[in-house]
Amino acid sequence: KSNCRVLTIGSIHESSSINNTYLRSKRKLANYIESKKDARFKHIRLHTIYGEGVPIPNMFIGQIFDSILCNKPFAMSSGLQYRQYHDYFHVAKHILTIVENWESSESFINLNGHEWLRLKDMAIAVFDAFDKTELLKIGELSNIEKEVTILPTLEGESFQFPEAIPSIISYLRKTISE
Repeated sequence: KSNCRVLTIGSIHESSSINNTYLRSKRKLANYIESKKDARFKHIRLHTIYGEGVPIPNMFIGQIFDSILCNKPFAMSSGLQYRQYHDYFHVAKHILTIVENWESSESFINLNGHEWLRLKDMAIAVFDAFDKTELLKIGELSNIEKEVTILPTLEGESFQFPEAIPSIISYLRKTISE
């Protein structure tokens, strides 16, 4: 047998009912890894990551960033969807720990934290921190079907992450000032 190890990255939403091209590809990857039944393979499922560089424009934080930076209205759904937000530094640190403890790590690892946020609560806090609450238009977009609006119970251990909202605000302030 080879000493080769394969680490794949997925999404915590692989087990949700959200259906899009991205998640279908992650589910296909996870199914492939599972079919291998091989300890050399690990699949880590991540929540939303933030914290370095300009946020991706089509993601929620990226859209908020653009709204604040350009001083334009931010239309969103009811914002009742639950998410976990993890800073990239702690995600990397936890992944390194998993790699260092490869033999004792599970084949599938959900990189869960303790803190769940509703998207509207994060948006309100961020726009408030930038004194731009007038830009926030909660409920202007229709809700997306099959979103995670009931607090999920997650399997596996919980990892430690900093409190998301203050960290996200700090990250956005730093990014906007650069």
